[in-house]
Amino acid sequence: MFNTKNMFARLQEKKIINILLSINYSKLFTYLSFCIYLMFLISLLYLPKNQNLKIGMHSPKRIVTHKQYEIQTSFDKEISDKILKQKINDVKKVYTRDRSVEDSTEKLLLNFFVEIKEKRANRQSTLNILEKVPVKSKTIDFLLKQDEESIETIILISQQLIKNIYIEGILLSEDIVPYLQSKFKEVNLSSRYEQTIIDILSLTLKPNLVDDNETTKSKIDAIKASFIQQTTIIKKGQPIVYEGDVLTPLIMEILGEIGLYRKDINWKKVMPLFFGIIGLVLFLERMMTYYVRPDNKNLKLIFSIEFIYILNIYAVYLLDYYNILPKMIEPSYLILVSFFSFLFCLLVNEKLSLLFSYFNVILMIFLFNMTPMAILYVLIATMITNFFLHKFKTRRDLASIGFLIGVLTAILIAIFEIHLIPNTINPLLHMFEIFLISLISIIFAIGPLEVFEEIFDVTTDLKLLDYADLKFELMKKLLNESPGTYYHSLMVSNLAEAAAEKIGANGILARVASYYHDIGKLKKPEYFIENQSIDENPHDTTMPSLSALTILSHPKDGLEMARKYSLPKEIQDIILQHHGTSLLVYFYHKMLRMTVHDIVEESQFRYDCPKPRTKESAIIMLADSVEASIRSIEKPSPIKIRAMIEKIVNEKIDDEQLDESNLTFSNIEDIKDIFLSVITNQYHSRIKYPDSSDKSDEDKSS
Repeated sequence: MFNTKNMFARLQEKKIINILLSINYSKLFTYLSFCIYLMFLISLLYLPKNQNLKIGMHSPKRIVTHKQYEIQTSFDKEISDKILKQKINDVKKVYTRDRSVEDSTEKLLLNFFVEIKEKRANRQSTLNILEKVPVKSKTIDFLLKQDEESIETIILISQQLIKNIYIEGILLSEDIVPYLQSKFKEVNLSSRYEQTIIDILSLTLKPNLVDDNETTKSKIDAIKASFIQQTTIIKKGQPIVYEGDVLTPLIMEILGEIGLYRKDINWKKVMPLFFGIIGLVLFLERMMTYYVRPDNKNLKLIFSIEFIYILNIYAVYLLDYYNILPKMIEPSYLILVSFFSFLFCLLVNEKLSLLFSYFNVILMIFLFNMTPMAILYVLIATMITNFFLHKFKTRRDLASIGFLIGVLTAILIAIFEIHLIPNTINPLLHMFEIFLISLISIIFAIGPLEVFEEIFDVTTDLKLLDYADLKFELMKKLLNESPGTYYHSLMVSNLAEAAAEKIGANGILARVASYYHDIGKLKKPEYFIENQSIDENPHDTTMPSLSALTILSHPKDGLEMARKYSLPKEIQDIILQHHGTSLLVYFYHKMLRMTVHDIVEESQFRYDCPKPRTKESAIIMLADSVEASIRSIEKPSPIKIRAMIEKIVNEKIDDEQLDESNLTFSNIEDIKDIFLSVITNQYHSRIKYPDSSDKSDEDKSS
């Protein structure tokens, strides 16, 4: 019988196994280690301290604060609550006028007097009027005895009085008669008329003010929101208790609030921080996956730098907390921001440098409770360092770049410090401190940079620049033994660097790799056209298949030589990939012409190498082909050059050589444009003018 339950269990088990197998355990371990590291550092800040102190005992020592605090003690809270309660009690209720009540009252009064007039004319019984308005009988009788003019006067005064009362507003009250009597004090009216009007209005008048609870609540909420709680400010270096003083409950509370007394680890404070760290690290992982996508090796490199960065922030925090440094030095400016930004930028990229600066700022705010100026310093120094690191081309530039970073960071921080902290002291000393730290950070970052390069096998732009020296042994060998290839490589480097910078690729890598991309030709330089003399061409006496074999082997020969001279892996990859699986068209067609019956295998005339897998490798492939082809153009002009570039690039696209390179069509258009610009500028000085034939002949001979 078919067992559905067992099948479902097996599927679930298989699904779990697949999930477990798909986990990147190296990455998981790295992030977990980082979490534990942060938790360990934070827990050190909450270890028990002065746990032997008790209420009522005499203090065994003088206890002084290490920084300024603003706290709210239970006494402050009690005072604040009393003041707030009094402010709320002082709030007057808000009322709104009910217009419908006013209208109905005025209508009732009018109808009352209409009935009085009808009664006077028709001499009807008073019972009908009393049903509507239960006015005293003697008041009704008094009204019935009045002439028309007196009635009109009473009506006018009553209506005006009601309007005035409703404009002022009236609340529900049983004591309405005295209120109405107060309104007649300034009116010259007989007592009998006054009493009659009071009798009528006391029965017809209804309150028109209604409680506006929402507005009243809003006023109370505004008072609560704007209310400043009573706090106690404890200045840096202020003694909380002297030796021998009695420890009162208030003193013990203050010591606990500022962290100078802890009986044991306060897990209520520590656990939220731990969960916050886990959340931050998860957020960091998502951001890194989205923006950087590091492999396991790079991930370990990144967190190795970050471990030291956090340790630097932690050390600065402790220096500040224990008041170890002289007052003239600002501890937060001792964070080596430029140092770590330099390492992140060169070893990984600028995005990562910014990402970790934001991450560390969050840590500084929520975990280390650092000042706004410290936060501002980290952000400004990171952005300035990232900006100026674009500018360097050689190691000699680092000192000047460090100087510029130091000066600009110091000036900007000083401006913010003066504006945000009006009573700041020693701004010039702080400027010098920032300048010195920034300059030292950049200059002395070279040593650790080389250590990280060696340990994690990373090729930075600075390392590439070491190989950009044309006096390097391998470049000298290329110049002496294969001069045509040497000058061809220089031309390719100009094209590749300009194109790489145009599309946002690594221009330094493109330039340096171009120098070495053809070093495999050193094995048999005479077989390559740029090294051949006019009269000698070994291919003339060699079978096309053998000629192709020699030429097709030069990328692998170059890789072997690159390994021998310990060239960076990125350069080795480009040496191997710069021809991809391209076809040697000339020798292939030559072989086809020579062969009548035999089938010529195209694969024998294709490079057996990986296709370009990076933008830099693809750019060098295109630059290499374009530079070689341009030299074959007679009387080059911009139109001819453009046509040749289009032809070479389209052939590479049609041959699927660029499929793995991540180049977009927009990138390719930019590359073609920059190739045209560079090559046109190179040939610009060779334009032949009609009236300078002698000069042209001289140029040709030279």
